[in-house]
Amino acid sequence: MTFAILGEIREDLTFSPINQPGKDSYPITGVVYAVCSDRQPANTRKQIVDFLRWATHEGQEDLVKATFAQLPPELVERADRRLDAIKPAPQ
Repeated sequence: MTFAILGEIREDLTFSPINQPGKDSYPITGVVYAVCSDRQPANTRKQIVDFLRWATHEGQEDLVKATFAQLPPELVERADRRLDAIKPAPQ
């Protein structure tokens, strides 16, 4: 499956996947977001970032087994940059 809307994805990684053009596009689809602050308590920051990195990297293999499309590499790179921006919250 192609991911034709990569250029339409904003810096905050939001987009609408519905009724996208292309022969490999699905007419109706959905997206799951992980919404979190870019300032996390120091004691939970590592756990949150580690889980989200797993979900966007190793966890993608589980999607294939469940017949879902994997995230394209460009989108994974953009998600990694967002995860890199998560800092410990000031005390």
